[in-house]
Amino acid sequence: MTNPNPDLLAFEGELKRASKDIHERCGVDLNILWDDGKYRMTGATHEVKVWNGLGTVHFRIGHGDLMERGNAYRLFLEKVASEVRQKLVVQTS
Repeated sequence: MTNPNPDLLAFEGELKRASKDIHERCGVDLNILWDDGKYRMTGATHEVKVWNGLGTVHFRIGHGDLMERGNAYRLFLEKVASEVRQKLVVQTS
């Protein structure tokens, strides 16, 4: 039996961390699907689907931005949280 690819394991860890970050930022019950459920490392862009019973929003983030967790990653999280608040949260007065 061969050892798992360390790059693939690191990538899996990054997806888990990013999903956790999205949940923490949004503060509501959400489902998150990366790359249409196709588990693969890419040098390009990741597609992210976020949904709940109220609707669905879609996002993209570059692979490098996801892995580096810099300003682009923080902006991505802010955009996700903003869209979720606008479209996937029941507003109460």
